[in-house]
Amino acid sequence: MKLPEHVRILLIRFSSIGDIVLTTPLLHAIKERSPHARIEYLTLSEYSELLRYNPNIDTLHLINRAAPLKELIDTARHLPGKYTHLLDLHRSTRSLIFRWFAPSQRIRTLHKHYLKRALLVFLGVNWYREPYSVVNRYFTTALALSLTPESGAELWISREKLDRFRERIYRTWNIETEATGNRLERVRIERGLLHHGHARVLSLMPFATWKTKEWGIEKFIHLARRCAGEGATVLIHGGEADEKRAAAMAEAIGAQAIPLAGRTSLLETALLLSLSDCLVTNDTGIMHMGGATGIPVIALFGSTTRELGFFPFQAAGTVIETELSCRPCTAKGLRECPLKHFRCMNDITVDAVYTAVKNYCR
Repeated sequence: MKLPEHVRILLIRFSSIGDIVLTTPLLHAIKERSPHARIEYLTLSEYSELLRYNPNIDTLHLINRAAPLKELIDTARHLPGKYTHLLDLHRSTRSLIFRWFAPSQRIRTLHKHYLKRALLVFLGVNWYREPYSVVNRYFTTALALSLTPESGAELWISREKLDRFRERIYRTWNIETEATGNRLERVRIERGLLHHGHARVLSLMPFATWKTKEWGIEKFIHLARRCAGEGATVLIHGGEADEKRAAAMAEAIGAQAIPLAGRTSLLETALLLSLSDCLVTNDTGIMHMGGATGIPVIALFGSTTRELGFFPFQAAGTVIETELSCRPCTAKGLRECPLKHFRCMNDITVDAVYTAVKNYCR
């Protein structure tokens, strides 16, 4: 059943990288069901690159993270026209302002399952029947639209930006590329763009905002050395804050490691992921970007678990984790292990991750 042509939807998700990427299956489903439905998306300006070229979005509205209350209210009041559906997929104080002041007929808000999450984290009581992706929660929020997830996450890029990236990667890292595709590209179809002999290209995301989400730099180095010893090129991703650690890792690994932390934009990171044979990553936003580009994702979960909803969605690969009664100890991450042993990550061996790389990164 198609949606009426007059449907006009405002979708709100301000952050962060992974959460925004995981909204894209819903955008795809809406447009697949009704190509004439109008979708407008509201997010923070720092994440605009993840959505700017998505053909399922008709208008992208951006606000600054530091915008004062008056500016947020004015922005909400002056959004063009009246929405038939407002989908708040963030459920925050900031999104509440838009629920109050944006003109809309029907408002639906993401259910974050606070009680289930608190019981699991603080009491170890698991009321989740099974791991339930946040993507499914997004679709439940849009229940009135009668949609089901039929595709994985997506990232899109313009042909012009792809060409500029191709020139930059060749100039900076002397890596040959070839042109493919049309004016607007879904990032996942860029597989095979990188020509680096027949050797494997391995992407690593060794960093995280919270220490209890990090597997450990030394173990990532050990893994990378084994793969580089077999001829693999190793790409080390991360943000600006990770730049020094990435450079130190590359030096420890050897000439086949390329430190990218702080040197690439979000879409450039996505393109480099799409050129890789697989991604080994902590539980971070890049994990979902890897899934969106279609490469196998080997995700290492420590203080968090799949029940919290943020595991790779419809992505090849696997989640590696240690079954412990103290997991999860947090919903987002902590600065240190509350019990001081950090077994959730320490018990994940390099051999186990290397075996997964061999299985999925062919």
